[in-house]
Amino acid sequence: LSVYYGRVPLSRSGVAQYRAASRQRAGKRPPTLCNTGVAPEPSIRENAVVMVATALAYLVIQGPAMQYATGGSGNDSAKRVHYISSQEHYWALCGLVLSLAFFCGYLVLMVRQGQNESKTEALVDRAIVKALTGGKAGARGLTLPGLLAPILENVKDNMRQASLARQDESNRGLSMLLEEDR
Repeated sequence: LSVYYGRVPLSRSGVAQYRAASRQRAGKRPPTLCNTGVAPEPSIRENAVVMVATALAYLVIQGPAMQYATGGSGNDSAKRVHYISSQEHYWALCGLVLSLAFFCGYLVLMVRQGQNESKTEALVDRAIVKALTGGKAGARGLTLPGLLAPILENVKDNMRQASLARQDESNRGLSMLLEEDR
């Protein structure tokens, strides 16, 4: 849903046009799924590669386990279990080491992506401040009391309604008690 509602016009070459002027030009042709879309950040591709790579660690453990589970020696189940465990334990160790290496790589990737995102967040924060102040330093834009006043008024209204509902419930209970005493 976020991709559908966040889509913007695409240029003829398929590049997402996030600028307001290009949105106005694109308004001439009706928006369809063929001429609108989003431009994901490079971190999306990196995360997809990490998902596929970490899934390979599962195959290192599960692949030999499936092969040894179908083969075996003799009918004695204790001998069979001993044989399978003696064959699989090196694969399990290899899978553990590989999983730990992937986990450490994942941590490094997340730190690196976090540093890049902090730069993006700073740009977004500047754009928000510019929008709130009207783009002029020191200009009177929206103030904190101006932003919070409607929210606080809504909370007060909800508290009044809850109080009235409790009083009505209390009055109903009292009237039921009085009717029972008659």
